[in-house]
Amino acid sequence: MVAVDACANDPALSYPLATVEDLESLGRHTDAGVALRGDVRERGDLEHAVAVALERFGRIDAGVACAGLSNGAARSGNSTTPPTPPSWRSTSAASGTSPRR
Repeated sequence: MVAVDACANDPALSYPLATVEDLESLGRHTDAGVALRGDVRERGDLEHAVAVALERFGRIDAGVACAGLSNGAARSGNSTTPPTPPSWRSTSAASGTSPRR
């Protein structure tokens, strides 16, 4: 398993994101885990993760993009509050559009 996370808050979002400690804890849950700091919205960071996986494991059997952010409307329980344009862009990029590029 290769886990990738930016380990940084996004100013467009109103809640804290994962920390370095959170990411490192994933790598400790399996003997074969690799934890990398990187932004899944950045192609170069994902290419680096692929290179690390190929070097470490020799092949990639599956890829799963499961990054997810919330724009805050569902989190606050107020579904009538629309997301701001910056929060919508961050949420959309991390949750779906970037890993598909």
